[in-house]
Amino acid sequence: MPMLRPNYPNRSGQTRRQVLPTYDLAFKKILANPEHPEIIQGFIRDFLDREVDISDIRILNPYSVDNYPSPDQLTLSGVQEKYQPSDLLELIHDVTIAVIETLDLTIEMQLAKYADLMQRSHMYLADIYRNNYNNQPAGNSKYATLKPVWAVNILGFNYFSDAEAYRVLTLHDNKRLTPLADNYFHLCFFELHKATSDPRLAAWREFFNTGNAVGDAPSYLRTAAKIIEYQNLNSKERGVIDSEERRREWAESYHAYLLGRYDDGIAQGQQTSSRRIARNLLDDGLPADDIAKYTGLTVAEINQLVSH
Repeated sequence: MPMLRPNYPNRSGQTRRQVLPTYDLAFKKILANPEHPEIIQGFIRDFLDREVDISDIRILNPYSVDNYPSPDQLTLSGVQEKYQPSDLLELIHDVTIAVIETLDLTIEMQLAKYADLMQRSHMYLADIYRNNYNNQPAGNSKYATLKPVWAVNILGFNYFSDAEAYRVLTLHDNKRLTPLADNYFHLCFFELHKATSDPRLAAWREFFNTGNAVGDAPSYLRTAAKIIEYQNLNSKERGVIDSEERRREWAESYHAYLLGRYDDGIAQGQQTSSRRIARNLLDDGLPADDIAKYTGLTVAEINQLVSH
């Protein structure tokens, strides 16, 4: 899966390279960047329907390019181990945000489907909730630091069978189908392949899928699109992305090579099996024309079996 969109013209007609928000560095530069808390504030407003003050936002795992390997460390060495075929598209990125005295939020993007999605999502939600209990100051009442927790899972595949792009799952009374008055758990899913009529979520969907903030996209999304334009990255960020893109291309080529060898083996096995069947039919006295219909071999290939 590429990390860069091909060069394309902006509104001024100039060409530019856009790093896709689905790449880990770009995802965290947008949603875990202390220099742009207005993007996080907008995300909380649009997905959680909450208004929070920027001064109350705390990023618990802030973005830093220093957390990524330097370009000289990203080499072809070990590409077979790092990019096994089953892992090529399994990209998972996450950030954790705390809003003082109000809520905790984790945002995770998952681009490939795997069997443990629900288990993983519940575990993250429970971990965030419990961390507040474990980190309470001395002298507080036992549960004073516990607060509502939200987990927004952004999915690059369809998980639910309906057409709803965004859903929020909370604790409900099973009989009356009403939510609890004090609901501390919110498990959310945003499926990028599904359209939505909500203009706020539609703008985020377009941004996550293309890296663009189009039409009437809010200012914080336009800022997000701008800061991940390739030319607006610093030299180390560009180096990390260029090296990782090359390495990913090597890995995908290696994957294609392995698949090609597998396909060649299957084809060779099928050819051997067809020849064996054809020889048996020849021994039974069937004409070469009829054998060709049943085995897929040519008459010339069947006649070669006769000569051998």
